[in-house]
Amino acid sequence: KIDSKLALDDKGSMAGTVTVEVNSLSTDTEAVTKHLKTDAFFDAVKYPTATFVVLNVGEGKATGKLTTHGVTKDISFPVTLDSSGYSAKFNINMKEFGIDQKFANEVIELAVTVPLK
Repeated sequence: KIDSKLALDDKGSMAGTVTVEVNSLSTDTEAVTKHLKTDAFFDAVKYPTATFVVLNVGEGKATGKLTTHGVTKDISFPVTLDSSGYSAKFNINMKEFGIDQKFANEVIELAVTVPLK
């Protein structure tokens, strides 16, 4: 489940908060999905949500604070805007969030789409 509270300001820049329930994450492999939710990775019991506080979206870039696994980091990534909304594809190094995986990729790719309504 994703809960977003995003709004455009008078200058056309987007800000707000996006919260994702970790238990709602999925992959194309059931065993991998199950493993991602254990204490060996996201630890969905101890850290049930991941949150991105959007500080600014404009001029092709989003900036904000990502909190997952109890760690908050400033991040920025490129975004595109078309008639359907904003989209982004970027990488996150999970070691920076205290997730040290020996048997999985430590860098994961996220793809995000925020439709305009």
